[in-house]
Amino acid sequence: MDEWRIIQDVVVLLTAALVVGLLFERLRQSAIIGHLVAGTIVGPSLLGWVVGANVEVLAELGVALLLFTIGLELTWKRFRALGMTAAAGGSLQVTLTLLVVLGVTVLLGQPWQAALVLGAIVALSSTATVLRSLMDQAELESLHGRAALGILLVQDAAVVPLVLMVTLLATGGGLHEVVTGLSMAALRGIGLVFGLIVVGAFLMPRLLTAAGRARNRELPTILALVSCQAATFATHAAGLSPALGAFV
Repeated sequence: MDEWRIIQDVVVLLTAALVVGLLFERLRQSAIIGHLVAGTIVGPSLLGWVVGANVEVLAELGVALLLFTIGLELTWKRFRALGMTAAAGGSLQVTLTLLVVLGVTVLLGQPWQAALVLGAIVALSSTATVLRSLMDQAELESLHGRAALGILLVQDAAVVPLVLMVTLLATGGGLHEVVTGLSMAALRGIGLVFGLIVVGAFLMPRLLTAAGRARNRELPTILALVSCQAATFATHAAGLSPALGAFV
């Protein structure tokens, strides 16, 4: 019955999130903190009621659906307005955080390779957690909410070069391998985003129109889910952040 294990894991995770989330709400704390605590308790690190591989899949799916929903509400005009804030603020935040953690870790006597890896980890935030908090407080449309969204998207994009850098450090790769790997990742990213934009601009409107004219009201919903998961899979296959594909 191993094929049913993922269903069991979903039930366990949702039940734990419900119980602990309600408990934290009664304590006048954010339910998101309760969800994190619930996942920690039933996850592989403590009780082990949920298989580690399934946790990763479910987490990726949840973040992709969240960013897909946000992408539906974000027009291209608003996204361009976020462009400079996201690019400058996000790049500055990732770089400064990485350098500060790198310097402190080296001063504590750790090798620079380990310090660089730790800095890369600390420089990134949880997109799902931050965006969910902003949505619960109705602050996603505020000035600081939009700025946070742009910075989080830059962080998601930074995952690719940071993971590549960590992998090359672990395998002993040199500067040439790093530059080559980053260049290929950038080319794949540009090609994929261009392809998604073309599909969204020319193919999706026709499909949505056809689905909207059909008598079955479920077709537009199914089309939305298929487009979200297809973009997520395409981005993953290209070695990029799956959540970014769902957002685009």
